[in-house]
Amino acid sequence: MIEVFCSLLLILLAILLSYFEKLDLERDILIATIRAFFQLMAVGLAIHLIFEIDDMRMVIIMIGVMVAIAGYTSGIRVAYVPNSMAYALLAISLSTSIILGIMLVFDIIYLSPRYVIPIAGMVIGNSMTVASLSMDRLHNEIRSNWSIIEGAISLGASNKQASRSYLKNSIRVAMISSIDTTKTVGLVYLPGGMAGMILGGAAPIDAVKLQIIIMYMLIAAAMITSMVVSYASCRALLPSSR
Repeated sequence: MIEVFCSLLLILLAILLSYFEKLDLERDILIATIRAFFQLMAVGLAIHLIFEIDDMRMVIIMIGVMVAIAGYTSGIRVAYVPNSMAYALLAISLSTSIILGIMLVFDIIYLSPRYVIPIAGMVIGNSMTVASLSMDRLHNEIRSNWSIIEGAISLGASNKQASRSYLKNSIRVAMISSIDTTKTVGLVYLPGGMAGMILGGAAPIDAVKLQIIIMYMLIAAAMITSMVVSYASCRALLPSSR
């Protein structure tokens, strides 16, 4: 734990820079630091307990809690989108179920808490961000181009036809981060999972193999999530469906 407390010097540096630049981020940084410490410690203890029990029912419960928190967090960020929380929850649940299902069916990972929990956490965290980005972008696209959409509908176009290009844009924007990250992995940065395995003593080639699987997994999860929330939000933002 000494290393953890010594790393607080980095937080102190960030706080001092914020103070001298008058960014007013000191309180937010401090709260984020404290929350991260206690949240990660609590999760670490919970995962340790689940590993000891080795019961997949506990794993399912934990994943369910993670999905619920992610859906709430994503939805609350874009509360101006009707039913945003429900759509985020649906998309995150679907992407997590599909990705884990494929990886387990094809023996890409073992059916064990040690594998399922970290993989699920990565999918859920990535999907949470993608869901917010997709809904926010679609909302802005439709609001900015409402007169064009309304004109197309008045000329006989369906809601789907009138909003198709804006829906596609929202999906593209949400996918940019995942695609760019995958393009530059290993060249611009070393991902946390891979670096963690290497620091933990794993063979570099084993860490690389797992990281490749993770990158492919996150692209698929992002695509599923962005499509689900974009199509669902589009229907909500254009209530008079045609």
